[in-house]
Amino acid sequence: MRGTVSLAFGALVLLASGCSNIRDNFRPVLSDAPFIYDIGELRVIGGDELEADGFDYTSVPDALHYGQLGAGENPGLYGGATFEFRGTGRDVCVVVDPEAMFWNVEISTQEQSGYKYEDLFEDDGDLDMKAGLTAYYNGSPGIEIGDFSAVYDDAAGVEPELEFNECVQTGYGGTSPVHAGRGSVEFCDMDTSLHPGVMYTAVLETFALPIDDSVLNYGTMVFDGKCSDLPWRDANGEKGSGGTECVIPNEIQNADPGLAIPEDKAWFPELESAFCTGKGKVNTWCKDNPGAGCVEVE
Repeated sequence: MRGTVSLAFGALVLLASGCSNIRDNFRPVLSDAPFIYDIGELRVIGGDELEADGFDYTSVPDALHYGQLGAGENPGLYGGATFEFRGTGRDVCVVVDPEAMFWNVEISTQEQSGYKYEDLFEDDGDLDMKAGLTAYYNGSPGIEIGDFSAVYDDAAGVEPELEFNECVQTGYGGTSPVHAGRGSVEFCDMDTSLHPGVMYTAVLETFALPIDDSVLNYGTMVFDGKCSDLPWRDANGEKGSGGTECVIPNEIQNADPGLAIPEDKAWFPELESAFCTGKGKVNTWCKDNPGAGCVEVE
């Protein structure tokens, strides 16, 4: 009897103190940003266009899309965005750059060539990318996020699953498939030589929203060539190539006037430019702009 009274009293104490482990307390906040969005068809963009002097990334919405994604009312459903593109008969590179960026801070007391400020992870989101022939996509654009798998019955009555995702990303040691982490660019090479002119679908599945505002900004495109040849420029105008944070600049912008970028993230383009120039630039920028995308190491 004493044990029963003690348990009941403990439960009352917990209720009175407001202690709760309900997961709704950790859910993202609903916003005006769409939970599921269909971008439509994107034109495959060429390297000559991207490398042209004075090229404005926001001037080609038919080839490069800037968008936002938010939380859904049902936490049991996957959110994200989809778009289609036509096979060129050559290699193409599919790219998505989610808000914002990520780096590892230098922890060595002897080596001072790395990052001296921590990345502010509260503004980072994560999108996982898949792509394949539209005929194999089992989702409904703008309504439901799907994938590129199918199940069939073999002669033995077994139901093996077939995977038709052609956007295979490889990690360290050749492991695959893998996905990049929060705030990091995802990109993959796809060979469309067998299907020129045929429609492909790319899926950008929301893995995590930024915890600061529950709105994930992103930029995405399809490049006519291999990912290793993706052109970009740093803050000094120096050219580079390869799938990096610098390929789609300033992903925290949106062409939809109804989905405005918060004023407290106006610092992002400058920090990204510093990031694309080098670690030293990041250290200097973070020192001069405390609290804007950087955290001072204690």
